[in-house]
Order: sequence, then C-alpha cells, then structure tokens
Amino acid sequence: MGFRGRARAWGVVLGCGLTLTTARVALADVPEPRSPAARAVLRRETLAEARFADDYRGAVGAFLARVRGAGAATNGAETNGAERRKLEAVARASVDQPASETDDERRERKAVRALGADETNVARGLVERGIAESDPVERRAMLEEALAHYRTAAGAWDEILRRDPEAVDAFEDRYWAADARHMVVVLLVALDREPSGRELREARAAAIAARDAKDDTYLQPSASMLVDLAHQELAFAQKKFDATHGAEGVERRTELETTGSAENTRVVKKDLPKELVALIAARDAYIESVPPKLDVSGARSEYALESANDEFAYGHFAEAGARYRRIFASDCNDRGYRAWERLITIATLTNDVDGARALAEEGMKRNCMRDTGTGCPGVPPHGITRGNYVEAARAFDRAENMSPGPERDRAWKEAADLYAGALAKGPERDEAPEAAFYGARAYKQMGRYDDALALLSTFVRAYGDAALLDKLAKGDASTTPPTAPDPAAFARRTKFLEDAEQQIAAAHIFLFDYASAAGAYEALGQRSYREVAERRASLRNAIILRRHLGDEPGAKRAEKLFRSLGPTAAEKADLDALFGKKLFGKQPVGSTAEKKGDPKPGPPRLAEGPIDAVLPPLPAMP
Repeated sequence: MGFRGRARAWGVVLGCGLTLTTARVALADVPEPRSPAARAVLRRETLAEARFADDYRGAVGAFLARVRGAGAATNGAETNGAERRKLEAVARASVDQPASETDDERRERKAVRALGADETNVARGLVERGIAESDPVERRAMLEEALAHYRTAAGAWDEILRRDPEAVDAFEDRYWAADARHMVVVLLVALDREPSGRELREARAAAIAARDAKDDTYLQPSASMLVDLAHQELAFAQKKFDATHGAEGVERRTELETTGSAENTRVVKKDLPKELVALIAARDAYIESVPPKLDVSGARSEYALESANDEFAYGHFAEAGARYRRIFASDCNDRGYRAWERLITIATLTNDVDGARALAEEGMKRNCMRDTGTGCPGVPPHGITRGNYVEAARAFDRAENMSPGPERDRAWKEAADLYAGALAKGPERDEAPEAAFYGARAYKQMGRYDDALALLSTFVRAYGDAALLDKLAKGDASTTPPTAPDPAAFARRTKFLEDAEQQIAAAHIFLFDYASAAGAYEALGQRSYREVAERRASLRNAIILRRHLGDEPGAKRAEKLFRSLGPTAAEKADLDALFGKKLFGKQPVGSTAEKKGDPKPGPPRLAEGPIDAVLPPLPAMP
C-alpha cells in the first residue's frame, strides 16, 4: 500500500497518536515509486536489511536510500523531475541536517514520521495475525516479518527524535520508539531467540525516556513496558532451562518447596535468580512512578501481589510477609483476601499459632472480609476465617504447597478428615463455614465429590436452621433480657448458605446428576432472604434442567415459581426462545413449536448440546 493509499487505512495509526493533519501532510507531500516492481524490490530488500540489522538508524537510512534507488531504476519516464526531487529528499532523511529546517527537510521529517507510523501499524497487524494463526510455520513467518517491520519503525522514530528532541509532540515519538524496541524484544523471545544485551539496554532506555517525559500521557504504558521487558528476560531464561534440561537458565518456580511432614515440615529457602530480582525491581519502580490516578488497570496492587508471591515461593517469608501485610491493609478486595490467606499460611508454616489466630480475628473485624454486601465484592469465599481449626488449617496449607503425588494425597485426606470431624462437632457454629468449605475443597482435590457434597449438605441443614435464622432476623423475646435482631450476622450467615447451595448444585452438574442439581436450584429459588432477581436466575436453571430431563411436572412446578417472582419480558422471552415453544410469552420467531397439521416437534433444542452451554458459569469450589 502506497503513501497515498495508506490514507484509507490510517485509523489505527491515528489511534497511535498521529494527528489527522500530520498524516494528510505526509501523504500529500511524499510520493511513492509507482511501479509494482519498484515496490517489490523495496519491500524485499528492506526486510532483508532490517531483519538482521543491529544499527536501527542505519537500517532506516538504507531503506530511504532504496526508496530513491527503486524509484529511479523503475519509474523512468513515469517519475517527473518534481517527484524525483521529493524522493531524493526522503533519501536524505537519515543524515545530519543543518540547524535551520528547510522546506525539503520538513518534508523529510514528515515522511520519516509517516514511515514510522506505517511500519508500526503493519507490524501490529502481522503480530495479531500470527497469534491467531494455527500453522506454526506460517505463524513464525508472520512474526519474523513483524520483527523486521518493528526494527524499521524503531529506526524511524529514533530519527524523528534525533531531528527535533524538544518538539511539542516529542513525548509521543518517544513512546512509539519505546513501543517498537519493546516489541523487538517480545518477538525475539517468542521466536526462541535471545535478545542481545544491546537490544535490552536500548529498549529499557527508550521506555525510561518515554516514562519520564514531561507529558504524562504515556507514563503508565511506558512503565508497564519496563516491567514486561524484565518479564521477557526471565521468560527466555526459563525457556533456556527447559531446552537444556536444567544445564542453563532459570527453573520455573510457582510453589513453595518444603521438606518433612506434619509437625516436622520445613520450608526450603532459595536465592532469587537475578532475572527475578530485576523483575521485582521493575514492578517496584512501576508502583513508585505511576500514581494511582493513572493506574486505571489496577496494576500497582497486582504487581505488589505478584512480587510477594514470587518471594513466598522461594521461601523469603520476611520480604513476602511485609508485602502481603501492606496489600491486606490497603486492598479491600480479592487481592487483600489472597494476601490475608498467605499471611496465615506463613504463620502456620512457622508454627505461629497465635499469629494465625490474630490474623483470623483481624480479618473478621474488616467488613470486606465478612460480607460482599458491605462494598467489597468478589472475596471468595466471603470471609471464611482461618485459624479456628488450627490443625486442619495447617494440614490444608501443607497439602496446597506440596508437589503432586501420593504424599500430597495423604495430606489432602488428613485435612479433609480433620475438617469433617470438626464440622460434625458444631455445624451450626459461627466458625463452621471454614470447616465446610475448606473440607469440601480438600475432598474435591482427591476426586471425592460425594464426600464434599455430604459435608456441604450437613453444613446447610444445621447452619441454615430456620429457628436460628429467625432469631437473627427478628430477635428473641423469650430470653432475658430480650435479644435484639442482628441483621449483619443474618446477612453473613445467609450468604454462606447461598454459597454452599450454589456449590452443591454445581457439584451435582459436574457429576451429571441433573435431577439433584435441579432440586438444589429450586431450593435456592425459594430462599426468601435472597434478591428476587437472583431467585429467578436459580429457577431458570431449574426449568432448563427439568425440561432437559423431560420432567414435565417438575418443569411446570419450577415455571410456576418463576412466574410468581415477576420475571421481566426479556427473561420470559429468553426461555421461550431457548426451547422454541411458547412457555411464557408470545410465540418466538422461527419457533419449532407444534402447529396444526405439522409433525410433532423433536426434543427441546437444549438437548442438542451440552447442558452447561445454556447455564451461567458454574462456581468453583473454594
């Protein structure tokens, strides 16, 4: 595509920070060789040059020189004198210019910017196509070509900055220069080729220059590039470890290594590899340099948690614990919850029982660790305290941090049995959710879903006792003095019950026991303490499952309950369309419902595919 033709495909480029005015001027002032042969030669020679060029600026100089050469050799009479002079101006773009910019030099600068933008755009497109390509040979070819274009783009953006480093929009040029060099490193690693020390240094320098520009428009993505460059260096070291079977590189390490068992468990502490030290430092630099108002993706907290997890996996509990403590104190969300759990794990593995208990109590004092209705949604499993069952918690954490194998299976069994025994002694108690949910998860790890279901069912029956719930909701006038209602405790207890019943329904589906799953969803649909919309969603699942099974009486019962809760027109139309027959509203368009004289319809469309294709995502056991 030529300079003029690119005007029609400049939408993405404009999104890269180029103004419409700049693009139009560049396109209007810089012609291209008209001959297809000229363009073919130019493309082939440029890619060959850029693919192996260490000097990015030199590659751009060669590219621009070939623009002149290809145009002169093949255009002939097609290229008039004026166009020839403009091509020569483009060819001078990579050499030093006098301090005062002439008209020709201004055109050259605009042409080089257009080149940088176009090469960036082409490279991005090739990367996207390469990622989507299933053929490994084709994918590699696309990524190799993208690498060549990014190298050319890097040289072009560098040339723009060399000419006018203090331009008003230089911060944009710095960002795109950093982007190109960053992507060179990313693609080299993706192609299993080690980036050179020079390539890494220049990529970091370009990203730092973009991050520290006077305008903070690109501060956040530039700081993120520095983190990813460190990640790419670690990723290649891990690839080298795998390729050399451990002779070189860095071993992947995501789990804590321990020795011994039970009370004799000991943590294995190892030195952090230099590549991981650099990555942690890059994350810390991001946290320091990117203010919260610019961190729209929440990467500051995520990077802090990732660094803590890395230090934890290598047994550096002091450093990891300090990070987890800061996250727990500042993040009232899922990250805060995960940090809190790791703090308790550290206390457990270091035999700090008092510390584990204190953390459990501290977590319960924070609203977001108790109930998602208090403004901190998504904390699984809604503030279950750890430390109430110290021995069971210790066994669970030991199993979770062990490598797969018979020893780990025995640890899961120990944790499950300890939690099951504890739950049997008081399934109605406030701390019972820990035993129910963590015990069920331990059974699930061993594939014992029936035992997990039995544990959760025991919990629901006792913890959800109607008399207990009534006292929490309304108070108890029979006591002296009368007990006042406790809406916070009622909300917390019913939330745990809802989670448990959702887990029960999901486990039944996992075991293909659709009739029991339908019953569980019907029960959820009748819980008056739940939001009406949530109850309708549960009954929708029950209707789908009943009709899938051909249970007409059960389906009608669930449909009656569904109607009683005032479904919206969209909810009714959804079920009508799903089954292709009139259940709640008008006959859906294209329905297969029976008409007079038509043959009887086949089974509902639901039966043609997997049941979970029309159910919402099922919750995983905690």
